[in-house]
Amino acid sequence: MLLYLIIIVALLLFTPILCKHFRIPSIVGLILAGASVGPHGLGWLGQTPTIDIFAEIGMIYLMFLSGIEVDINDFRRSHDKGLFFGLLTFFLPALLAIFTFHSIFHFSWATALLIGSLCGSHTLITYPTVSRLGIQRHSVVNISVAATILAVTLSLLLLGGISSYVEGKTDAHYWWKMLAWTTIFLILVIGVFPQLTSWFIKKVSDPTLEFLFVALLVVSAAWMANEAGLQAILGAFVAGIALNRRIPNLSPLMNRISFIGNTLFIPIFLLGVGMTIDFHVFFSGWGTLVIALALIVVKLSGKWVSAFIVQKMLHFSSDERRLMTGLTSASAAGTLAVVSIGFDIGLFSTQILNAAILLILFSCIIASFLTEYAARAIALNEKLNTLAPPRPQHILISLANQESARSLIDAAMLTNPPAHDTSFTALAVITHPEEEEKVQPMLKNAVEYAGAAGRTLNTQIQMAANIANGVAQIIEEGTITQLITGINPDLTEHSFSQILQHLINNVSAPLTIYHQHQPLNTIDTLRIAVPKNAEREAGFLHSFEQIRSLATQIGTHVVFYTNDNTSRVLKVLCHRPQKMLSASFIEMQEWEDNLMIAKDMHPNEMLIILSAHKGTISYNPLFESIPHVLHTFFLKYNFMIIYPPQSGALEEASLLSDTSYIITADNNIYIRFKRFILTCLRKHQHLEK
Repeated sequence: MLLYLIIIVALLLFTPILCKHFRIPSIVGLILAGASVGPHGLGWLGQTPTIDIFAEIGMIYLMFLSGIEVDINDFRRSHDKGLFFGLLTFFLPALLAIFTFHSIFHFSWATALLIGSLCGSHTLITYPTVSRLGIQRHSVVNISVAATILAVTLSLLLLGGISSYVEGKTDAHYWWKMLAWTTIFLILVIGVFPQLTSWFIKKVSDPTLEFLFVALLVVSAAWMANEAGLQAILGAFVAGIALNRRIPNLSPLMNRISFIGNTLFIPIFLLGVGMTIDFHVFFSGWGTLVIALALIVVKLSGKWVSAFIVQKMLHFSSDERRLMTGLTSASAAGTLAVVSIGFDIGLFSTQILNAAILLILFSCIIASFLTEYAARAIALNEKLNTLAPPRPQHILISLANQESARSLIDAAMLTNPPAHDTSFTALAVITHPEEEEKVQPMLKNAVEYAGAAGRTLNTQIQMAANIANGVAQIIEEGTITQLITGINPDLTEHSFSQILQHLINNVSAPLTIYHQHQPLNTIDTLRIAVPKNAEREAGFLHSFEQIRSLATQIGTHVVFYTNDNTSRVLKVLCHRPQKMLSASFIEMQEWEDNLMIAKDMHPNEMLIILSAHKGTISYNPLFESIPHVLHTFFLKYNFMIIYPPQSGALEEASLLSDTSYIITADNNIYIRFKRFILTCLRKHQHLEK
């Protein structure tokens, strides 16, 4: 057993290194490594129960990761495109396979239908590639993920229907049982699990216990889906979508989930896939090779044509088409399930079984190379199209006590997306030298907490008369581009107002003041008050990006309270390609109307106020009453005040000049499909003439 463990760990360690050296996708390397040392290769590893369990966990983990890493807002916006692509990418290969194997190979209708189910489904085995390259929130990836879940569902339903028919399980009891389990599964996973997770996060602030709790929910969802006849991988994916909001992409919890999955479970699953491959199949006769070639051609051509149609309809690039094809072409767990059941019920022969194994090998290799090539090109293009900041970003986080330290670190990292030139520093201000020893444990815990989220946190201790003066001294050095600090809600209203005003008057850098009543990943709605003429401020775009980053990370809806002119600019910013933000707008012509927000607030909601310094174009004298309003109405909610930077330039006309950002009915997938068909018919008529 220990020797098995040594071999597995060695393969997990050295295979990616060799793959990087020879410039081949690590997914391909792990599958080939499993085939080489497996029972059909050198025989160093066998199909033991332990490996089978780890491989099953890896498949569940892979589908769960694909659910929690998607941009949930973009996923909602593109669900119609994803469903349409899912129908295409399932039915085109499936119908082509049914026709080929019934009409040409003369298989029975039941066998041909089961082969169609096999060719229509796919596994997101190449998803770790897009995750590693940081484009897991790209709209094409979201469309492909949505298409995957539909294709897998249709394949499993077709598989269940055929197997039930062959085995005679078509009585009403069977279908009522399936319906009951499916209903229980959907109610618990979609309705109850997010609320349970929110409650647990509020009660327990330990990322390790949070990880174990989430793992319990995922395994439970997989079990319920399996009992309902929907397969465990479908349950894991639905659990990922349901818990997406509660697990921000830049949180310590997400870092733990990704690390364990990508380091252990998913690679072992890939090794397990490789161990099913028997190279002797190549020499088992022409019949197996012919069937395998037909399977490969039918499946890959059907997947490519589906991606091509969607590319033309939605005006995607060639790289985006390749990425869709790569993500939806690999066969693994779904194919193994179909061929195993088909073989057990007597519909599949040994030739079809061996041919399906060859399909797994070649489809995984081709899909891996396609995804790697396309994902790298898209990631590079996104990097080139991103406007670099005028100088490296240096975020200063002022910490006062152990209780608020984690909340301020979360706020700083969720409002500032990761970038190679962004650094974070935790500052502790002391009034006497002997206090240095007291703040050291707080800074140490802060560094550990940030490290758990995969971020580096520097520390600094400054001696000054008070916090505001200490912060001001650091900022005077000229390297700080943003300050994030908190405020004690237990203070009296007078002290609360004094400290806020002292910070505003003494800090020249962009300032964010944050108060936390509950963890950020339990927030469902952001309500944002934006003053008149805020869009004309130089730092308006920077402040909007903070809001967009926070909303995207925690997958929440945004409600802007503002006037007509400002809302026009905000709508344009919310509809930018690849930077879309789900938002609604409520008219607020005068700043006094911000009290209406207090009436709209509900539990699990957060207030953000976009304020301004004196002498700026959007400043309003009523801003002086913000401390009173917050202390009176909003202490039981999370709130954030953002004072944007006052340097740089932003022209309103430049934001409003490109109306292509505005979403219209033309983006409806069915209207686009109709136009695509009409265009093809016109081209055909033109060629005939």
